[in-house]
Amino acid sequence: MAFVLNDRVKESTTTSSTTDFVLGGAVDGFEAFSAGIGNSNSTYYACVHQTEDEWEVGVGTLDGDSSDLARTTIISSSNSDNKVSFSSGTKHVFCTMPASKVAYQDKDGNFIIGTDAAGTDYNLTFRGEDNDGVLTWMEDEDYFKFGDDVLINSTEKLMFQDT
Repeated sequence: MAFVLNDRVKESTTTSSTTDFVLGGAVDGFEAFSAGIGNSNSTYYACVHQTEDEWEVGVGTLDGDSSDLARTTIISSSNSDNKVSFSSGTKHVFCTMPASKVAYQDKDGNFIIGTDAAGTDYNLTFRGEDNDGVLTWMEDEDYFKFGDDVLINSTEKLMFQDT
């Protein structure tokens, strides 16, 4: 299972209550979750009722045949950031990028990563061939942790390595 982001993935659903979304096919001009995300993968989603003031943003996980999207984690919603008990009617469920998950540059030029509560660690992962380049901000300890050797190569050489 992988975490996948993709553009223009949008389906309809008529699922009611707090159950997993039964996906009803791609909305015109969009692709289905099966094509854009893939079986058993996870993604960020938003679901919006087409006639009621009901909405939800979270992490969803497709089942093995991409017919259902499990509501794995709720990030925000019209139900005080809890799972929404959707009423009957048509909803659109689509891939999105939640604002709370985006790194950005603020008006003062500061680059902001993460808006979670105190005590939350953040990983900056470099997905090279072996996926081992990780820099972690350890919030409670107030320091950075390197997941591999550190090498700063410039005219001022500073090296931290095994040897």
